[in-house]
Amino acid sequence: IRRCRIRDTGRLWWQASGIIVVQSGYNAIADNHLSSLPYGAVTLVSGREAAFHETPLEDGRNGNVVSPNSFGESPRDFMFVVGHLACRNNVVEHNEIRDVMQRLGDGNAIYISGTGWGNVIRGNYVHDIPAAGVHSGIRTDDRQWYTLVERNVICRVNGGGLTLKDVNDLVDNVIVDCESPAAVLIRRSPAWGANIKRNVIVAHRAAEPPAPFFGGGGFGGRIEEPNIDENLLWSAPDGESARACQEELKRRGLNLNGIAADPGFLDAGADDYRLTADSPARALGIRSLDRWGVRPAGGTPPRDGPGR
Repeated sequence: IRRCRIRDTGRLWWQASGIIVVQSGYNAIADNHLSSLPYGAVTLVSGREAAFHETPLEDGRNGNVVSPNSFGESPRDFMFVVGHLACRNNVVEHNEIRDVMQRLGDGNAIYISGTGWGNVIRGNYVHDIPAAGVHSGIRTDDRQWYTLVERNVICRVNGGGLTLKDVNDLVDNVIVDCESPAAVLIRRSPAWGANIKRNVIVAHRAAEPPAPFFGGGGFGGRIEEPNIDENLLWSAPDGESARACQEELKRRGLNLNGIAADPGFLDAGADDYRLTADSPARALGIRSLDRWGVRPAGGTPPRDGPGR
């Protein structure tokens, strides 16, 4: 699915995503513009344990994805069914998403849940989502394992920037002004083995008290479980609050090699999040972004930055 412009959909069916992939693998969703949608923009799903129950559950869910059901009345764990989840090895990259979640709640710009392994969400430009019902920019939700979320730009979302459930890698992303209730949300336990590394997280808006950069809660999520390290944190209105947060993280054994410092963006006001030559982020091994959002068609070299 490439080079599509999708907007103003869901007039009759508000729950519709702009693009949805269900039980399908090895797809590329790239270079699309998605905006002005009642719900989320891109959704990837297969199924959860409930879909494999032979008889309906008490709440009425019954998918019978596998027939005949070889798992009996109740599969004990998601790992017992993952081999039947065909939504795997998809790539969602270089899409621009803005102003979604206009009508409904508990949704996200990019959402992935209960799929197989090997999906990649890379280089997307998610921005300006003021809706009250948005949960986060990119969300790995229940029963989601081994997804790579990297080198995305997520800015000015009225929710979290990234949400982690289960074991996935959130690395090398830029998150700006997404701090409600935190920039990165850890929403399910256990998350041992997950990585949240080399992200640049910046707040330009003053808040009292300052919003945390990482937040747990919900379904027992604990920020002590994933490997949180080598992240750069900064609060433009109050650098001292960022330094205090970094010290507290270190006290708890987190972000031990991270720093609190101005990242040195080339022009944050124009959403140009490339790093200057002397940016302190480079010392952490954080690579400057070369492109994010939609690439030019026709194979021509992309311009640096979003180019808008």
